[in-house]
Amino acid sequence: MLGPILLALKEARIIFIDELDSKIHTKLLEMIVSIFNSGKYNRKDAQLILTSHNTHILKNKFRRDQMSLVDKDCYGELTLGSVYKNFNKVRNDASFDKDYLSGA
Repeated sequence: MLGPILLALKEARIIFIDELDSKIHTKLLEMIVSIFNSGKYNRKDAQLILTSHNTHILKNKFRRDQMSLVDKDCYGELTLGSVYKNFNKVRNDASFDKDYLSGA
């Protein structure tokens, strides 16, 4: 995965990675997210779009405007919602990981 990640950073690309957390250690996932959020290492504004079931990554790794949540109903229909748009009155230091796990 390192090759496509570095290429995205070098050429200001968007990289899509499905369930990135399933193949790598949590600390490495945090480091990759931090690199994409860093003005020092991501000077060309490359974008990382990932899916994850790791709720730990929600805590202090993303801003509200960087998160979207997908909900699946009993019929299998998906709804995509922006955390920033739907929860803009939530404090910046809110515990999204705990809220997510509790079903909020």
